[in-house]
Amino acid sequence: MHGTRRAQARRPGMRRGRVVAVTFAAVGTVLVVAMSAFAAVHHQAGATDRADTTTHGTAVTPAADPAHGASHSASARPRARRSARPEPSSTTPAVTSYEGSLLVNETGAGLGSWASASTCTGHGWAADGTVTTGSSGNLLLTTTGQSDSCAALASPGTYSSAVIQAAIDFPACPGKPGSIANWTAFWLADASSWPEAGELDGVETQPPTGENAVSWHSGTDNRGTPSYNVSTVNDGWFHGTPLPTKTGNLTPGWHTVDIVYTKGFFAVYYDGKLYASFANSNVTGDPLTIYLTTDVDPHSDNDATTPVTIKVQYLKIWAYK
Repeated sequence: MHGTRRAQARRPGMRRGRVVAVTFAAVGTVLVVAMSAFAAVHHQAGATDRADTTTHGTAVTPAADPAHGASHSASARPRARRSARPEPSSTTPAVTSYEGSLLVNETGAGLGSWASASTCTGHGWAADGTVTTGSSGNLLLTTTGQSDSCAALASPGTYSSAVIQAAIDFPACPGKPGSIANWTAFWLADASSWPEAGELDGVETQPPTGENAVSWHSGTDNRGTPSYNVSTVNDGWFHGTPLPTKTGNLTPGWHTVDIVYTKGFFAVYYDGKLYASFANSNVTGDPLTIYLTTDVDPHSDNDATTPVTIKVQYLKIWAYK
């Protein structure tokens, strides 16, 4: 997710790797007449999370590190079905064997201090999105629908060998219920040493198609872009090694995402099932920042031109054992 736009080097300093040259499931239909007045505002996130929110700063509150933003759709468009909130156990069983001591255990509300305007501006995006806490305690990242609108989180610490787990509600793109809205990513990178230190994309609905990809990028070539690339999607940005997938790709709605990262190995799990893994010496094991970002990319098929919101229920980090 590094780079700014396709015509530029991917993510800011980091790369978000590609150059943007060309750049739930619903559980229950919420169609109560008494709530019709709320339909526009509650399109993607649901009434309980849009009411009585606490804002973490003005727009995206600056934090020590950068990240991506999300959006929430609030227009008179057809109302999306509200996705079911997951009831995850404290760990994902398939990932337990990797987990050492628990390092971070944050509720959605507790992640408000991770809000990072500098992550948005560092990529050339507009830090006009908001990071707020919903009445149910979820953290809400909302984009405005304007071109390049961004909201982002960045971890205050870095991790070189860890298991990262988060419960995230990915909004559907208005008018495209099967697509996750915007250039949205849950990823790891080092903004000061990109791409050499590496970038691991656990989730990235990348332009121009908006298809979700798991990728690793590292090293550098004479253009300052990654020299080593592996991805589940061949998007034309970087030609590299195809990464096989083991189960179905992400769809809009609530999901538990696990990212396992250590020197020589990474794995990504969706809802307790292995989606992709890779063992190779090019996986650096360098200390990386954790980001959750979203950007309204005008060159992408899944850009949300009305507000949409990403919700985060919790985030946990274990040492890799």
